[in-house]
Amino acid sequence: MITSSKKVYFYSVAPASSKYFGAEALTYSSDIKISLGAIVEVEFNNNICYGIVIADLTKPDFPTKGITAQTQYALEPQALLFMKSIISYYPNPIGPLASLFLPKKLYPPKDTTTKVTSPNKVELSSQQENAVDKINKSTSNTILLHGITGSGKTRIYTYLALS
Repeated sequence: MITSSKKVYFYSVAPASSKYFGAEALTYSSDIKISLGAIVEVEFNNNICYGIVIADLTKPDFPTKGITAQTQYALEPQALLFMKSIISYYPNPIGPLASLFLPKKLYPPKDTTTKVTSPNKVELSSQQENAVDKINKSTSNTILLHGITGSGKTRIYTYLALS
C-alpha cells in the first residue's frame, strides 16, 4: 500500500517476460528514484521477472504494484532509445522484445520468469478469494468470470477444480 508520508515515484516498465504480450509497458511504483534504463525486478502475473524502466510517470489514477528490487545493471541511453524505437515501430509484444535487451548474466536457461508460488498449491489474492466465495455461495449453475489478461481468472478456476 502506498502511503502519503513518503515520496513515491512511478515508472513505465517493460516486463522482460515471454508471457507478457501487451503492446505497452506497465506502470510500477517505487519509494526510491530509479534511473531510466535500469533493470529491475517486478511482479507480473504472480511471477517475479526482470523489467526495464523506460519512462518516468506521474501518479496514475489506479493502484500500482511496487518494483521488487533494482539490479546492478542498466541499459546505456543509446540502447534504451533503440529499444523504444523498436517498440514503437514493430507490432510485437513488449515482453519478448524487452528480454532481448537483458544482459546474458541475467538469463535463466529458458525463461525470464520464476514462480513465486509452489505449483502444487494454488494461492489466491484477497480479490480472488472474494470471487471464490461469491461463486461458492451462488445458486446459479453458470458463472462468468470477467477480467483482463493476467488478472487471475485461471487461478480461480484451478483453485475451484482442486477443491
